[in-house]
Amino acid sequence: RGPRPLVALMAVSVGAWVAQRPALLLIGDSLTQEGGTLAGGWAALLAAHYSRRADVVNRGLAGYTTRWGLEVLDRLWAPHGETALTTMWFGANDA
Repeated sequence: RGPRPLVALMAVSVGAWVAQRPALLLIGDSLTQEGGTLAGGWAALLAAHYSRRADVVNRGLAGYTTRWGLEVLDRLWAPHGETALTTMWFGANDA
């Protein structure tokens, strides 16, 4: 049979490790999306604060309205065993 490839071992190990950490799921429009990319953005600060204790999963969708966000909501959930916190911020594009 031979040894298992290193990439496969890493994928199994990382997948099991991530599943044990809770997720902080951030759902919203561009205010959420950009909060993770801008230096000092609220999502980036949250990720830094919870580093190694939880995975901050940013599902910000720039330009989305509340209606569009609700239509895709079932595809945004984090693939974790436990979601400790979920934020949902839409409305900036609803006018």
